[in-house]
Amino acid sequence: MKYKYYNHHFISIALIVILAIIIDITLENFTHTNANTVINSIFYVLADSLIYSYFKYLIEFKYYYFLDVLFMLGIINLIIHIISFLIILAIQNSNGTTETLIVLFKEYYNEYGIGHMIFRFLFALVSIGFFIGILEFLILDKLTPNYVIIGFELGKIPTTLITTEGIYRWIVLVISIFQIISLLFYLEIFEYNFCSLNKNTKRNISEREKSEFMLDNDDEIIFKGYDLSEFVKNEEKEMREMSLKNDEDLNS
Repeated sequence: MKYKYYNHHFISIALIVILAIIIDITLENFTHTNANTVINSIFYVLADSLIYSYFKYLIEFKYYYFLDVLFMLGIINLIIHIISFLIILAIQNSNGTTETLIVLFKEYYNEYGIGHMIFRFLFALVSIGFFIGILEFLILDKLTPNYVIIGFELGKIPTTLITTEGIYRWIVLVISIFQIISLLFYLEIFEYNFCSLNKNTKRNISEREKSEFMLDNDDEIIFKGYDLSEFVKNEEKEMREMSLKNDEDLNS
């Protein structure tokens, strides 16, 4: 799929990224970063971009119902988790590990009981299965993959504010507000009204398309420099004649 991005999109994205880096520097997040973390992060972002783009391709171009795609994703994830669970058990048994997953599961059951485990399962089913799963694919169905990523990033702001203390919380809050403002420009809710940066917003593109097809005072229809008035008049004449003929047939 090809989405068109213009200068105001790139500027907004650049501002959001720069502000995110400033937050990381302020919170000294880079002191805990190594090569593996950077590589994993890049791979995670690329994988997410490809996966969500493919889901959007299935929904928009292959005409799959978005809940069907979500259902298939759930089946695939279930199979992957079962296989991963069996592999981890096999590795733990071969290494002679005492705290295996089954032992930890039994200890959790003895400590909290079956009621707590059922409640935790249902809570995760509703929160992750509905609010994340269904709403995520509903966004893919109605909008583009970008909006899914935007939703995830906005969800990180409250978490960062809660886990940050002291003056750093206010710094992160101010920077986050500027990030949201940049996002509003990206979504074209606000527009850059300088250097023709708002030339290719959806609103202005739509207005230019309307202006290319116009009807002047002389009933001349112009479309991209071509006079279509004769063609339209002939079409209207044929429609009137066909209507009169149908009326005569009904009367007879």
